Amino acid sequence: MRKHIKSILAACMSFTLMCGSIYIPQVSVKAENPIVQTIYTADPSPLVVGDTIYVYTTRDERRDSKTDDWSLMNEWRCFSSKDMVNWTDHGQIAHAETFDGTGNWRAWAQHVVKLKTQVEGGRWEDRYYLVAPFNGTKIDVAVSENPWGPFVDATPGKYLIDGGWGGGNIDPAVYIEDHGNPDDVENYDIYLYWGNPYLRYCKLTNDLLDVDPDTDGDGVLSEEENALILDFQGMIIRYSAK
Repeated sequence: MRKHIKSILAACMSFTLMCGSIYIPQVSVKAENPIVQTIYTADPSPLVVGDTIYVYTTRDERRDSKTDDWSLMNEWRCFSSKDMVNWTDHGQIAHAETFDGTGNWRAWAQHVVKLKTQVEGGRWEDRYYLVAPFNGTKIDVAVSENPWGPFVDATPGKYLIDGGWGGGNIDPAVYIEDHGNPDDVENYDIYLYWGNPYLRYCKLTNDLLDVDPDTDGDGVLSEEENALILDFQGMIIRYSAK
């Protein structure tokens, strides 16, 4: 009898293991969209650092009274995730007042990049640079030790790009060319693209703090070049994880 029971148990275990090896149910996990549901955000741009994606946005306060403005955008914010499902809100990482205290701010689409930077003592450390427009006329850069900020003005008293509405000085995107040698920071070529409706570009210094003296900071691409590179500007932002 005992032998018979053992045989039945063995058969049941074998059947269970066989079933388990044949079918394993799949579980579909989806993020709840939109990922930001408590405030109005726009102009997202990503940056991947290690196993974390950081998404930078503007914020529209949507003031619906006492103004004729169609938007009220004064700040930049950051959200992060390790699985694209669960997100952390890091809050405000910079304000247009970071760059300008006039009050006519208009903080619009930004781009954040990581760059090895020589710090005090001669060490090279990662720094994070927020390149952003404000007032619809200027573009400047802020820096932080962390991808989630806070960011502080990296060029006090001056701007990367300073002009009028005719220049369309908005929507900056940074491209860093390391020539296949990521450790050779001093020989990087760094370019800034921006503009609406005309796409402009210039080369920046390797610390990202100034326009390269060999360019005038107002390089308007030809119509033919514009047609080829308009999508490239968006690709720079979308694939800034490089």
